[in-house]
Amino acid sequence: METVSLAEYFRAQKIGGALVKVDAEGAGEQVWDGAEAASKSIRYLVMEMLTPEIGAGLPARIITETDLKAYYIRDFELVPSLDGTFEYPAPFWNWLFCRLSPRELAVRLTATRFRVHNGGWGTAELLDDELEIISHRFI
Repeated sequence: METVSLAEYFRAQKIGGALVKVDAEGAGEQVWDGAEAASKSIRYLVMEMLTPEIGAGLPARIITETDLKAYYIRDFELVPSLDGTFEYPAPFWNWLFCRLSPRELAVRLTATRFRVHNGGWGTAELLDDELEIISHRFI
């Protein structure tokens, strides 16, 4: 079977600003090996991380190799992780990687059910107050 890396595919198709969802059932590290060269073309990366990916430190690797920020997806709560670590409560295994800061992501998600947990990146009260001010500006 012929395969092509995500980086090769993105180059050939001239793809940029992509939302990529990876669910490779434990082969996420191999997928990332083929995608890392195209990381500038990825706006949002949602990736399932099972034991092999976590054991290999893949979230930390993605943070280190790119300018992407990491958010652990716990249902409708996005929890920032500065170093790619998190305690995994089943059944939540997905991560979001993007270039948005927690505050920027919170604003982007204002009209959705998703919320950004402060995760130690400032106080939750300050973030909530800022979002309320920003929300009123758009009403």
